[in-house]
Amino acid sequence: MQRPNQRLSQRKNVLIVTNGEQEKIYFDIIRKRNKSDYKLEISKQNGNISNILDIAIAKKANNTYNDVWCVFDIDQEQAYGILQPAIQKARQNCIRLAYSNIAFEIWLIFHYKENIPAYLRIDDYGKEILDIINAKNIAPQARQYNKTDEKIIAKFVNQVANGKINSMRVYQLKVKEHEANNGNTNYPFWEWRSTTNIFQLIEKLHIH
Repeated sequence: MQRPNQRLSQRKNVLIVTNGEQEKIYFDIIRKRNKSDYKLEISKQNGNISNILDIAIAKKANNTYNDVWCVFDIDQEQAYGILQPAIQKARQNCIRLAYSNIAFEIWLIFHYKENIPAYLRIDDYGKEILDIINAKNIAPQARQYNKTDEKIIAKFVNQVANGKINSMRVYQLKVKEHEANNGNTNYPFWEWRSTTNIFQLIEKLHIH
C-alpha cells in the first residue's frame, strides 16, 4: 500500500484562478480536505475575466500544470464586450473556463435546489442562500448572508455531489434546446441565466 505522502507526490497539478473571494474559499476548503484526486493551487486575482485569464496564461507558462481553469461570474463581461475574446483566447491557450451566470451563488444554490428561476436578479441570490441556510439549519437563526463565511461555505461543500447533478441537468437541457434550434455547438452560455458549468471542473477534479 502506498503511503499518503507518496500518493500526494504523484497527484497531478491543477491551477484555479478566480476573481472572487467566495470562489477561492470554496475551492480552498476542497483543497484542505483533500477531496480531490489532484493537487490544487487556487489563486485569487483582481479584475475581470480578461485580467485573470492573462494571469492564468502567465502562470501556466512559468509552471507545470496538468490543467488550468479560470472561475468567474458572468456579470458585465458580455456587456463590456470582453467575454467572447476571452473565450477564444482561453481556447488558444488550452485554459478551461468555469462560469456562473450571473454569480457564484447560482452554483451554491444548486447544492440544495434542483431548479433556479431564470428571472432572479443578482440582489435575489443572497435571499435564496439565506432561505437555504435557515431551512436546512446550516446556521442558527441566520438573519444575514455573509458570502465569505467559511463555515457556511463548508456546509455547501458537503453537498457538492448534489450541486454537480442539479447544475449539470439544467446545463444539459440548455444545450439540448440550443442544438435542436441551431444545430451547432457554439453554445451562448452567457444568455443562459441561472446556469453554471462549474460541475465540469468538479468532474475533472474527481471530487469525492
